Parts: sequence; C-alpha cells; structure tokens
Amino acid sequence: MIQKALVLLTAGHFVTDINTGALPAFLPFIKGALNLSYTMTATIILAFNLTSSVIQPFFGYLSDRWSVKWLLPVGPLLASLGLGLIGLGPSYVWILLFASLSGLGQASYHPEGFKTVSLQTAKNKATLISLFHFGGNMGFAVGPILANFFFVHFGLPGSLFFIVPGILITALFFIIPSWRVRQEPPRPLVAGKKA
Repeated sequence: MIQKALVLLTAGHFVTDINTGALPAFLPFIKGALNLSYTMTATIILAFNLTSSVIQPFFGYLSDRWSVKWLLPVGPLLASLGLGLIGLGPSYVWILLFASLSGLGQASYHPEGFKTVSLQTAKNKATLISLFHFGGNMGFAVGPILANFFFVHFGLPGSLFFIVPGILITALFFIIPSWRVRQEPPRPLVAGKKA
C-alpha cells in the first residue's frame, strides 16, 4: 500500500515539475511569435516564480493547519493546464496568466505532497522523501526535451500536449485511494513497548 502511494505521489511530482522545466524552453518560441522584448520574456518566468515559489509557503501553512489532500490531484492538473494553454495565449497578458496558473499548480502540490510522503511511514522517511524528490527532478529534466519536441512538430499549439499528463495523473489520484493517509503521523515503536 505504501509503495503504491509513493509511486503515485512521485509520478504526480514528475508531472508537476515537467512544467517547471518546459516553460523556459518555450520562451524563445513565445518571444519570436509575439515579438517580445527580453524583459517581457523574462517577466513570464517572474510571473511563474511568484506563484510557484512566493505563494508556496501559504499552501504549506494550509497543509499544516487543515487537511487539504485535494491539492494532490488538483496541483498537477493546474500546472499542466497553465503550461498547456500558454502556447495558445492570444496576448502577452494571457500568457502571463497561464504561466501564473501553472505556478499555482506547482505551489499547491509540493507542500501537501511532501507532507503525505512523510506521513506514509515512521521509518525510512529520508529514503521516501528522496524518491519523491527524484520524481520532481526527472520531470524538470524531461520538460525541456518535450517542449522542444512539441514545438518542432506542432508549433506553439504543441503546448496543449502538456495537459495530457496532468489529466492522466489527476485521474489516477481519483482511481487509486492509497495516498489518502491519516493526518496524524504514525508513532514510532519503542523497543520493549507495544504500540
């Protein structure tokens, strides 16, 4: 049960962080298509980082105070949806909004994801967290490759393909219930005592 949950949470992290890696790879194409300045192009990353990093402690606070498990299926979906729509942005303002939406998905998934992995077991927490982190790093590495592939073959509308993994992982979260752990961390067993 724990292994299945860990695989699902790690896959969610992978899908979420694909978008983090893909966005910078899309920027040269967006810059050329909309004839943006370097400052305007860099501001797209700023909008993403403001929502993915600056707002993330707020989601961490929510995760510490209440049960917000619903962020686990919603986070990857928002991250993928934001990036998927970025190639269809009819104007610069829309692209900033889509980048912010993707960042919001990032910010919402990570705190609850790390907490849920930590609550899976009282033992081997460092190993579980490392595996969860590995999923995100792999997503970050794969993102630019996918962005380049989709643009070369489909142009800017190729960003729509990023929505597919988000939908798939969200569906898996609803189908597989093993990630829904109790909120209280399990008490470690003390030698010579029964739990």
